[in-house]
Amino acid sequence: MKKLSASKLVKLAIFLISSLFLVVGIFSIPSAVFETGPIYMTRSEFQDFLNYTNCTVINAADTSIDEKIKEYETSYKFLNLFTIKQLKINVIDTANVYAGGRAVGFDIKTKGLTVIGFNNIMTINGLAEPMKDSGIAVGDTILMIDNFEINTLADIDSALALSHGRAIDIAYMHGGQTLHTLVSPMIDIVTGNYRLGLWVRNDTTGLGTLTFVNEEKDKYASLGHAITNGADSSPIVVKGGTLYDCDILGVKKGVPGQAGELRGTFTLGEGSQGDIVYNGNTGLYGNLCEDSNLVNNKSLIRVASRMEAHSGPAKILCDIDGNGTKAYDIEIIKTNFQSHSSEKSMILKVTDPTLLNITGGIVQGMSGSPILQDSKIIGAVTHVFVTDPTKGFGIYIDWMIETMEAVL
Repeated sequence: MKKLSASKLVKLAIFLISSLFLVVGIFSIPSAVFETGPIYMTRSEFQDFLNYTNCTVINAADTSIDEKIKEYETSYKFLNLFTIKQLKINVIDTANVYAGGRAVGFDIKTKGLTVIGFNNIMTINGLAEPMKDSGIAVGDTILMIDNFEINTLADIDSALALSHGRAIDIAYMHGGQTLHTLVSPMIDIVTGNYRLGLWVRNDTTGLGTLTFVNEEKDKYASLGHAITNGADSSPIVVKGGTLYDCDILGVKKGVPGQAGELRGTFTLGEGSQGDIVYNGNTGLYGNLCEDSNLVNNKSLIRVASRMEAHSGPAKILCDIDGNGTKAYDIEIIKTNFQSHSSEKSMILKVTDPTLLNITGGIVQGMSGSPILQDSKIIGAVTHVFVTDPTKGFGIYIDWMIETMEAVL
């Protein structure tokens, strides 16, 4: 075998060492460099980020987002040699909240009327279906008729009376889009009034779990996912509503193929805890009443950014038996890299024997349950795997805080 000359050995060694440094450099690039959306960090996280990466601050400026948030422009140097990206990082000086876990009831007043069904109309010429070819489906929301806002059944009756039977323009929301259709109302010979053959409602009620309350105790976030029309994935547009304390009466245990549910009760008009302002992909948000008791006897807990969330043991807070909020063990199986908000930030698995025995894992009504890891709040439960109720998804707390800052 021919031996390599000394010069070639030196060149080979230099090549191997350079390749090693290049590989190490690539794998040492922080995940924040690949972010395309806003980056949020606590003050301590930002300091650690600067200490252990090749980032330096170029400029710092106050932003109009919130008086507690400051924007820093930083520059990342690959192998500390040349700049490959400039990052804008929003640093949150005060990052503490009151973790929830209480079961809450909600009564949402929707913008417009949600279609829940159709019926035939008895006319002088027999049964008729005015809505048959309209394109409107169950779950859609009626917004306007001939440019008149529709929020009650009386609004529909008034608009139909003014039509005198001519074709009316109906503006409705379908799949997040506002569409228009022409429909000719018909006279119902039973009542003598014009009808469309629609079944509608203007409110939605349900129960979920409180995720957190801000440090001032005047704003809350819950659910971690949107309340939708059911027919599609578009969030219900909120016109108002009320948040209530909810008493858990029992639980339907989840089994593979069939999701379980918490069963609870609350009384409309009694025990209001706050209002409902916004319903979106990251949850339900609103303002708390001054006398709200949802976080009484709770201590502030530090908020962790999605960069801190990791695979391993964690806990969730929830009330499953009506005896108050308790912590239950889970395992975070996977955390997903995300540059924009999503309800499926992480995959989790319930490991707590007590929770598994009572609920079978994650059940409906536990959405919004805070996820705690390393003594910090990192997210909230959002969905259950129907095929395996011991597993589910969670959302990063970053996305919920970002939404709260934007809508309240």
